[in-house]
Amino acid sequence: MEIAALIAWILTALGGSLMFSIWLRRGGLREPANSRIRPPSLLYGHAAIGWFGLALWVVYLFDLFPHLAWIDFIILLLQASIGLTMYALTRPSAERSPAVLATENTQEVVPPERHFPMMVVRGHGAMAALTTVLVLLSALGVGTVL
Repeated sequence: MEIAALIAWILTALGGSLMFSIWLRRGGLREPANSRIRPPSLLYGHAAIGWFGLALWVVYLFDLFPHLAWIDFIILLLQASIGLTMYALTRPSAERSPAVLATENTQEVVPPERHFPMMVVRGHGAMAALTTVLVLLSALGVGTVL
């Protein structure tokens, strides 16, 4: 169970890192006013907590301190709340207007997160949910092999 959780967490982190890089390339850092993720610290916090949780899971795998699994589970719950908040802020139906938020010099201003491939967004969310379940099961001692 622990190794499956690690694999799921790594895949989740890769999907999140891909979306973060798209957000940066599409002007999320240069023009944060164009982004629907406000404040941008939501995104930075989500990424930082995720990578910290993954590192903590690796420590748990090597040292087997049972309490670290529970701490990681709590971290994942925090991750989920931030991630769901960002998803609610950026999903297309959350907008009252079309994807174009403003027009400047006849150029459409599209939030950087509108460039996220939906398959990656959904995969990231699904893998995050799977990771949370696997970490909980590991914390409960279900299927423990280590």
